[in-house]
Amino acid sequence: MRIISSEAQAALDSGRFRRRCLLRADLDDGPFAVWDDIGAISYEGVTYHGAAGKFVTSRPMSVSDLSARNMDVTFAGIDIEVANVMDTGAWHERPVWIARAIISEDTPQIIHVMPVFSGYIDQMLRRDLDTSTLVFRCESPARELSRRGVRTRGDADQRQRDPDDAFFAFTAKSGQEPLDWGRQPVSRVAADPPKKKFFGLF
Repeated sequence: MRIISSEAQAALDSGRFRRRCLLRADLDDGPFAVWDDIGAISYEGVTYHGAAGKFVTSRPMSVSDLSARNMDVTFAGIDIEVANVMDTGAWHERPVWIARAIISEDTPQIIHVMPVFSGYIDQMLRRDLDTSTLVFRCESPARELSRRGVRTRGDADQRQRDPDDAFFAFTAKSGQEPLDWGRQPVSRVAADPPKKKFFGLF
């Protein structure tokens, strides 16, 4: 369930709104930010340049398993700015963020932003058939959930992160310590029966 502001809900109820896509990729020389409209718009200190009709994104999908769903960003034609990013090779494994913005027609401004994808640019596909397109294939961070790492729950591994952190100092020894679970039989120790004490005699 998405929670939106009352202003955005009023615009949706009245039907006087526009929906636009915001795309930002964080490159070495600064953000590459565009949106599918004309002119420029600013959001959270980042200026998104107009690229109406120049790019489309695939439909985002939500899944309940651990599979990673890709998102493709297709640029129609050879845009000079996109071509420069492609030629420099600075796009691989760079963070990318895609969101849907709701703009009110009564007061032309962004009244709500819904993030739909956050991940990394993994591949660049160039297609020259009937039309020329550039496709940036983006992968979700969910891909890391099924990968086996090299970290261990050991003292040496933890000391590499923080030499003063001794949280796992006793993990190797604790795995060899016997643990008694549940009720254990009571060991009987042979001993003389207690002597009876008679008041007034002893």
